[in-house]
Amino acid sequence: MEWRSMGEDAYCVRVERGEEVIEQLTAFATERGISAGSVTGIGAVMDSELGYYELETKIYHRRPFPEDHELLSLIGNFSRVEGKPYVHAHVTLGGADFKVVGGHLFKAVVAVTVELIVRPLAGEVDRRLDETCGLNLWNLAQGDSAS
Repeated sequence: MEWRSMGEDAYCVRVERGEEVIEQLTAFATERGISAGSVTGIGAVMDSELGYYELETKIYHRRPFPEDHELLSLIGNFSRVEGKPYVHAHVTLGGADFKVVGGHLFKAVVAVTVELIVRPLAGEVDRRLDETCGLNLWNLAQGDSAS
């Protein structure tokens, strides 16, 4: 992974061939002390695993996509779970047949490159388990409120 600061509020990050995207973003957030922020990106990946969350059963249905895909869009955010950086990302992938798949990104290995824009936010956003849906959701109660 290589990165460059683009001022006080943005980084350009390139994840290299063979590196895993979520692992690298988590490491970047840890090294840079990012506790809240956003990420967008494009590139080419392989050996991906996407998920779809079924609310009724509270189960992520995971599906592997081992073949090469264009990473048409990655959008996500940074927060913390139990004090550790957490990357929540969704992707849209395009295949050689020009069909598109998408979902929650569990894993993707870079096939050529992945180019990301990371925008840290001041402060921290923690997640905590919401029993109703079974997921760790943003806990915004401790911050400033506009309501």
